[in-house]
Amino acid sequence: MDRRKTMIDLGVYLLLVIGISILFYVLIIGGGGFAGSNTRRYATGLMWTPGLAALLTVWLRRIDLRSLGWGWGEWKWNTAGYLIPLFYILAAYILIWTTGAGGFADQANVDKIAESMGWQGMDNALVLIFFFLLLAFTGTITSVSSALGEEIGWRGFLTPRLVALSSFTTGSIITGLIWALWHFPLIVAADYNGGTPWWYSTLCFAIMILGMSVILTWLRLKSGSLWPATLFHTTHNMFLQIYFQGITGERGDATKYAGGEFGWALPLMTTIVAIYFWTRRGETATQAASAHIGRAATDPQQ
Repeated sequence: MDRRKTMIDLGVYLLLVIGISILFYVLIIGGGGFAGSNTRRYATGLMWTPGLAALLTVWLRRIDLRSLGWGWGEWKWNTAGYLIPLFYILAAYILIWTTGAGGFADQANVDKIAESMGWQGMDNALVLIFFFLLLAFTGTITSVSSALGEEIGWRGFLTPRLVALSSFTTGSIITGLIWALWHFPLIVAADYNGGTPWWYSTLCFAIMILGMSVILTWLRLKSGSLWPATLFHTTHNMFLQIYFQGITGERGDATKYAGGEFGWALPLMTTIVAIYFWTRRGETATQAASAHIGRAATDPQQ
């Protein structure tokens, strides 16, 4: 690995991420935040900023496109990527429900879901089961495209290069900090927060992101592919924001301080899971990161 060239690659990439992201920050914040009518289009554009920056960097710096990890790899890692977020989100919400910080499947929440799906009169348990299965199938198909935009950049391009230059731990932390900072303008200046003070939302979100970054670094290096990370990102967004937040009833301010990406429960659980994967970091040697950043990758599965 040529450290100087890799450093230049990273510098070009980060400048492109900042430059393109500013455009979408202005559009989102100036358009009234996520309550604006064009939010979905702007949010999708912003989520593709890291990926677009990575593709432009690959082109400008003449890097092998395969180094981004396009190969599907082994199914077990993609399955793990899909299921791990479901595990820690479920654990977080069980904690929320049992502590009384939120209510499990309040009737009003179930009725709202049933009405939106045309399932009025259906048994509550069936509404919850069918809605989950529908999300797991159709939601994955529609959500993966947005998650891919981020993961081409964060895990496809950035993570293996930072790990190769430093270590698993340092690379994971720096990637997580960059990933978190990229969200901060929307937390502070727009309405991408939990309705709590900005410092609280920012702190909880940053801790959650750092935990996720450790897990995703492990998956990226172990699999040699960006797809486990893409599926991880997909199910995290989908099941958290649509399903678990959707079925949880409010219990005053306690709910917004506990749930979602800006409450205390999810950072706690992602940290626990991250510690487990960090203890297994030796299974993903730094050499594995170097193998995924070369300018002349030869394995089509990489």
